[in-house]
Amino acid sequence: MQTLSHGLKNKIIFFIIGLITTGILTSFFLIQHMMSKNLEERASQFAITIARDISEESYDLIITRESIKLHLQLERQMKTFPDIRYIVLTDAHQKIVAQTFHDGIPTDLVALMQQLQKKNGPVITQEVRFGQENLRHLQWQLPNRLGAVHLGTTLSGIKRDIGRMMNSMLLIQGILFFVIAGVAIHFGLQITRDLGILSQAVNAVEQGHASTQVKIERQDEIGELARAFNSMSSKLQNTTVSKNQLNDILRSLKELLIVMDTDETIELINPSVTKILGYSQSELKGCKISILTNHNNMLSDFIDTEIVLFSKSGMAIPCMTNLSPLMDEQGQIRGMIMVASDLREKKQMEIALANEKAIAFHSAKLAALGEMAAGIAHEINTPLTIIQLLGDKIRRVCAKSPLDLSKIDDSLTSLNSTIARISKIIQGLRTFARNDKAAPYDNVPVTRLIEDTMILCAERCKKMGVEVIIENKLEAATIHGNPIQLSQVLLNLISNSIDANAGIPNTWIRIHTAQKDAQIEIRLYDSGHGIPSHVAEKIFQPFFTTKEVGKGTGIGLSISKNIIDAHKGTIRLDEGSPHTCFVITLPSGPFQV
Repeated sequence: MQTLSHGLKNKIIFFIIGLITTGILTSFFLIQHMMSKNLEERASQFAITIARDISEESYDLIITRESIKLHLQLERQMKTFPDIRYIVLTDAHQKIVAQTFHDGIPTDLVALMQQLQKKNGPVITQEVRFGQENLRHLQWQLPNRLGAVHLGTTLSGIKRDIGRMMNSMLLIQGILFFVIAGVAIHFGLQITRDLGILSQAVNAVEQGHASTQVKIERQDEIGELARAFNSMSSKLQNTTVSKNQLNDILRSLKELLIVMDTDETIELINPSVTKILGYSQSELKGCKISILTNHNNMLSDFIDTEIVLFSKSGMAIPCMTNLSPLMDEQGQIRGMIMVASDLREKKQMEIALANEKAIAFHSAKLAALGEMAAGIAHEINTPLTIIQLLGDKIRRVCAKSPLDLSKIDDSLTSLNSTIARISKIIQGLRTFARNDKAAPYDNVPVTRLIEDTMILCAERCKKMGVEVIIENKLEAATIHGNPIQLSQVLLNLISNSIDANAGIPNTWIRIHTAQKDAQIEIRLYDSGHGIPSHVAEKIFQPFFTTKEVGKGTGIGLSISKNIIDAHKGTIRLDEGSPHTCFVITLPSGPFQV
């Protein structure tokens, strides 16, 4: 509705013209009636004046019975006043003394005069028929009841006067009609124009343009209405969100927004739904939400959960959904609002991050092996030297005669033991270096976990002058987990302790184990005097390191924390300990990962 319709304009204009016409016609007939009454009264008064003059002039002549003079006097009056049709003088006995007529005497005049003369009153009037005319008959009593003057005046003169006056009035009223109608139509069109502007503004507000203002400078009711509308739209703009703003919000929202009623019928979607799923508003409006998912009970199943939405082409799109109730003004639930986030990019990033993390884990293990390489080489060289010496001993014994079998047996036993030691070292290296994801979770004895770790770092500790003290009283306790990953955590902590205390005499590392309820606690102490608080709060952050450039990656403790978290445990720095102490807590026995 842009402006007022033509039909409404025409109705307003016709109403104004009809109102003016009704007023003018009503006033015309009222004026005509009043003028007719007024002219009739003036005609009667005129006839009375003539009759009185005749009676005064004829009084003496009636007494003296001078009929000729009376007749002449009446003839003179007839000529003077052409609207008089007849004049008759009667005596006290109702006999005609003198008379004069224009077109003859009415046949019933005598009877009328006799009838009227019997009535009391100085003046008596009555309408009578005279030929083709209606006349007003007037009877005027002479003084001393000497007789009466009878005269008849025509009404055509009155009607002519009325006609002329009414024609003049009609002309004046016609002119006034067109003037007033023109002015009324002008103001009517101005009113309809202003009402059209107001109507257009109301329509704009209805469409969501709450800031719409009208420019109508009037001091009447229309002006007051316009000012009230402007005030209302200003308040609406300050207290409500316009449709444009709402569309901007919906268009800018990257998440998928779907509004449903209580029957899970889709009522509204935002552009992100069209962009990601390929459906238009018209295609989804009125459809069940099940068209997008295999679930049938959205209102109970999809509150803060991950689901799969299917696009128009059938592509499965993982999304994190959140459902909120849509309330009406009475606080009753009239539907649901579903906001869904596309998880494809996030999942790709998680995969990439997992791959990067796996690479980082493996690099950290290789770095740890590199740091332990010299010690491991020494660990292998020592048994090889023993094997060589035992071989020489067996050769010498065999060269003698007779053979001393007991010595050969002792040498072979020592040889087997040394080979087993080398095999264990190599097996530990192979286990530690391989992909830990392939290693299954198992019940790992705490004692074996510590021993396997010490095989890899014992020689480095000896070379750096670090005394290792094992306080393990959990001979039978087990931890359900990945032995390679758990060994990497201990190896990272021991390596950090060696680096932190390098060059300091009398350094030591102490590993203490204990069981507290269903938890296995492993404490790793070193001779250091703790870590400053400003450093302690960052040590588990990725790539944070206090080592010199080239000597540390800053991911060892971060990786260790991730491993312990994956095992449902905790790792922390005991800031209350007088020496540097890391505490690892893990659930004892098997558990579901």
